[in-house]
Amino acid sequence: MPLSKILLFSLLTAIVTILPLILRGPAGTFYTIDPDVQYLSNSFSFIEKGLIQYDVHPGTPTIILHSWAMMPLRIYAKLVARTPFITWVMFNANAAYFYVRIFQALWLGISMGIFLMAIYKLNKSILGLTVAWLSMFCLTVFPYFGSTIVPETTSFFLAAVWLWFFARSYKASSFPSCFLLSAIAGLAVANKFSNLTLVPMSTLLVWFVPKVKAKQKLLNSGLTLFVSAATFLLATW
Repeated sequence: MPLSKILLFSLLTAIVTILPLILRGPAGTFYTIDPDVQYLSNSFSFIEKGLIQYDVHPGTPTIILHSWAMMPLRIYAKLVARTPFITWVMFNANAAYFYVRIFQALWLGISMGIFLMAIYKLNKSILGLTVAWLSMFCLTVFPYFGSTIVPETTSFFLAAVWLWFFARSYKASSFPSCFLLSAIAGLAVANKFSNLTLVPMSTLLVWFVPKVKAKQKLLNSGLTLFVSAATFLLATW
């Protein structure tokens, strides 16, 4: 696998998407506030009270991910600034949001790396890697996933992970691999409902498992749907 090329494309993804904000600095952090403020405010609420107030999308995995990502800031507030984290955020909102936007760019770069590994696993082509990378930037909204605080960045990560596991198992499909893909699909739907298509795609793969009777495939189709639903409920509880 051309790991160096994948790493290069991943790094370029992070740099290209965050560079405009880096050039502006923390003063340009609030170039967009919707839905950035809603999502990150929920991360603050989750850190402080373990509660998520805004549950429209629902975006729970993204909200919890950002609460974990802010651990270095929380440590700094406690040990250096010696102030409660939420109080520190109130006086340093630009820094907190700037930090999470940089995290989003790095997260998008990691996601791109996984996506490209899956693409190479499927076609074994260096040209395919390049085309796949460039094609993502043909989506005009894609570069914003690296600087805005939105669930789509995590959705891309989960879709890339789903595709990577699919690429590893599609030639020798098995029920365990289908259940794993269904769990990833359920988690993706918990992140945003627009990922719902991953659920039927995971279920359909059951019918490509070789040397298994139709009755067993039908039963396992129901089980994959149950896995997706259970994962969704656990991820949004």
